[in-house]
Amino acid sequence: KSVFNLTIGRINESLSNESKSLSSGSLAISNNALPIPSISIGINNFIPIIFKKINFQLKGSLSHGWLNKGQYIKAPFLHQKNLYLKKQLNPSSSITLGIVHLAMWGGSTKIHGKQSQQFLDYLKIFFLRPGSNKDIEEEQINTLGNHLGIWDLAYEKKQNNVFLKLYYQHPFEDESRA
Repeated sequence: KSVFNLTIGRINESLSNESKSLSSGSLAISNNALPIPSISIGINNFIPIIFKKINFQLKGSLSHGWLNKGQYIKAPFLHQKNLYLKKQLNPSSSITLGIVHLAMWGGSTKIHGKQSQQFLDYLKIFFLRPGSNKDIEEEQINTLGNHLGIWDLAYEKKQNNVFLKLYYQHPFEDESRA
């Protein structure tokens, strides 16, 4: 069985540490709305990793989605990636730290015209780099596209028939100064 998973279409994703039974979803992506069409490759279940004699588990994914036009003349894209590391503290407890990064980019608007959307622009989105001199001023100063996401921390403990899960999600935006 492959460790990697490829999905194409409108898929409800369960990325973060939120409680599935008590929540409408993550601060980053909620399952209470119609998912956007996307292509995603990732590791959905934690896999064991040993790095310099430290045991932990890893999961993550990378996807490219197509948003609806909304206020745009031509619809923008949605870049999404996430990475989670989990450390088993003992047989009954673990701690997980993750990051979910989302970026809306490309498309065309009445006010700003056609936005950058070539492969080199995608690399700028992926690595949170500023736009070129053909992009709007704010994206030359800050980062190309609109970036946001969450830091995601969870502690889990199982004892007898009791399962305790404490989690905290902290949202972030790009470092816009304009």
